[in-house]
Amino acid sequence: MKWERIMNSSGKKKLFIIAAALVAFFTIYSLVLPAITLDNDTAGDEPGLNTDTISQEETNIYNTVYDPFSIEQEKENELKQAEDTIFFYYESEEIKVTVEAPKDAFPEGTEMVVTPIDEEEVLDAVTNAVEKVKRVQAVDITFYFNGEEIEPLKPIKVSLVSDVIKEAKDLQIVHIDDEGTGSLVEQADVETKEDEVVFESKDFSTYVVVETEIETTVITADGERYNITVSYDENAMIPEGAHLEAEEILPEDERYQEYYDTLTNELKSEPNYVRFFDISIMDGDKKLQPASKVAVRIELDDLTDDSLKAVHIPDHGEMEVLDVDVKEDSAVEFETKGFSVYAVIGQGENARMALEFYNGENKLATVYVKNGDLISELDHIIYDPGVGQLAEGLLFKGWFIEDPAGSSFDANTPPKTIEEIREWAANHVIVVPEGQDVEVVKIHAMVLKYYNV
Repeated sequence: MKWERIMNSSGKKKLFIIAAALVAFFTIYSLVLPAITLDNDTAGDEPGLNTDTISQEETNIYNTVYDPFSIEQEKENELKQAEDTIFFYYESEEIKVTVEAPKDAFPEGTEMVVTPIDEEEVLDAVTNAVEKVKRVQAVDITFYFNGEEIEPLKPIKVSLVSDVIKEAKDLQIVHIDDEGTGSLVEQADVETKEDEVVFESKDFSTYVVVETEIETTVITADGERYNITVSYDENAMIPEGAHLEAEEILPEDERYQEYYDTLTNELKSEPNYVRFFDISIMDGDKKLQPASKVAVRIELDDLTDDSLKAVHIPDHGEMEVLDVDVKEDSAVEFETKGFSVYAVIGQGENARMALEFYNGENKLATVYVKNGDLISELDHIIYDPGVGQLAEGLLFKGWFIEDPAGSSFDANTPPKTIEEIREWAANHVIVVPEGQDVEVVKIHAMVLKYYNV
């Protein structure tokens, strides 16, 4: 019958479609399955697959599933944490106090009052808690609600920022309670940064930043025209009984010319004042190098120049130019970690250097630097003059310092940034040629041609 033939035809088509779909599914599955189950170990055995270049970090990235809901949740958590935190601030010329607290640590409307405390008022309590006190800085931190003094219900975070903290080499925090008893805040609970200390507490009254004296050892060496002193603490790890040996290398010593040539070749200038000293810390007949910086003081009998530098000339490695403090008692002081030969050099406080910036033959700017300028001042004195508009096909790479011999640059010459120019100027010993007012240094813009390939 016609209806029966139609049903048979329709049924065959359906079976055919189902069979085709099953074949396609199993074919795809058989191709995908090895990739799903393939790991680095099995992949390494498969020809044409290289897993050596796939790092663990990349593998983790591939295995990471991007989940926008978890990211959104993380943002919500951060916002909730910010909403649940309150801050209190105090700032004076001497100290800045910041308190971060959970919102439920205080009732709404709580106020913080910070009062600086004189050193004399806390010194007895501090010295009972800490030995070898050098200087202190104290503040009373109190919280009030409706005129009543209160304490936080939970530990809160306190941040103190001051110059005392910045300058101190060894710090302790002391808490003085209402009874006047001082107790040391455990160092493990105190985080110290450059000019900041951070700690947590539930008890509030007076907190004292205490700089303690570091016990130092002083060793000396004397000569007819000099006295050298080295001071260090236990961090230098110099054994007890070590002694200082020092010798001035005089012009008649054959080593003098060797060191002088090394010095002038490196500095590309000749100072008008120079004295060389061979300085060693000895343990018996063994030379020692400190594990941390030590303080060096050299007293000289002919010191008239206020603008000096110390130059460390190591047995191996590069020379290091150090800034020194020139004292009124004809001494220079500096810090160092290495001992061998040192040169004390100078050219005169008023000696000046003219830095002339060029782009080709075009002079861009001239800036003047003198020996007395501080490194921090050079940030303002030596500015970047720029090179102006460059023609198409030209590229500015950086700056090149021409040496006294009139050297030039090429495409392989390492360029200097303006920051590196400042650093070079800070370490350069100015030498004014006879008959001239300034030492002239030419600095060229490295403008090179480039080609699109």
